[in-house]
Formats: sequence, structure tokens, C-alpha cells
Amino acid sequence: RTAYNGVEGLIKIGEKQPQLLITDLMMPGLDGFHLLNTLIASPLVRPLRIVVITGLRPEEISERGGLPEGVITFHKPLDTTALVAMVRAFYDGCSLKQARVA
Repeated sequence: RTAYNGVEGLIKIGEKQPQLLITDLMMPGLDGFHLLNTLIASPLVRPLRIVVITGLRPEEISERGGLPEGVITFHKPLDTTALVAMVRAFYDGCSLKQARVA
């Protein structure tokens, strides 16, 4: 399932929560930072594996408040082979930390 921005993403997650969320940090309207903070703060959201794709440098991410613990980050330009391998490993039962190749 896909969403155009953070608001649409929150609505879709509320309708049917995924096991794995892949999101960009820079989106129109509600950005990825606000999306993640809203999800983490919600008692209704079960634990969720989160992958962030971003063109921001680590310093820029820190300046904007950082990311919640456990979020895996892929930087742009995106290594799609690494992302696909991580997703496959997740769904094959591996932990995301073991599957991380980025």
C-alpha cells in the first residue's frame, strides 16, 4: 500500500496496520518526522518495523530531532538491491538488524 504524504499514511495505517513501514522523511504536508513521532506516541499502534529513506545527511536528521530508536535508515541515492534484500529477510523471519545491508 502506498501513501502520498504523512497524513494519508496515518489514515492507511489506521485502517490496516502493516508489519513493516517504509517512508521518506521529506514529504508534502505532514513529513516523515511528524509521521514517525505520531506513530510512536500512539498507544493504538502495535510495535512496527520502520525503514526510512532519505536524502538528508545525518547532521540534518539530528537537527530536526533525530529518529526514534530502532529505525533503519537508507540514504539516497537508494540502493534498491539492499532494500529488497532487507525486506525479503524481514519477511523470511530474520530480524532487521541481521538483514541490514545498507
